[in-house]
Amino acid sequence: MRGLQSEVIYVVIYTLQPGTHLVPHVGKPNQLVFQLGLVCPGKALLRVGDYTHEYTEGAMLAFEDAWEHELTYENEDSNEQRVVFAATLNMNEQVMHHEHPGPHAWHREL
Repeated sequence: MRGLQSEVIYVVIYTLQPGTHLVPHVGKPNQLVFQLGLVCPGKALLRVGDYTHEYTEGAMLAFEDAWEHELTYENEDSNEQRVVFAATLNMNEQVMHHEHPGPHAWHREL
């Protein structure tokens, strides 16, 4: 059996101000996005397909970039930035699953 083949496309730390809304969009197929909440004040929601996930510090989530996704960050009590570590990998087609497996497979506490 061959090992999984992937290539790191980019690694970045995102910061967003309260009131930010990233409109629904899709990325490229066969790219797996991992995001880890580092600083998560207020309420930040990531919608991927029909599933909505609230960011929490220390929680990692992953999704295929080709699925429609959007982000809303609300924090009425302060002007604290939301900070997330993100990495995107280019995966070969054999390892990507194009059906949404449900939220249990995409959210993990660290």
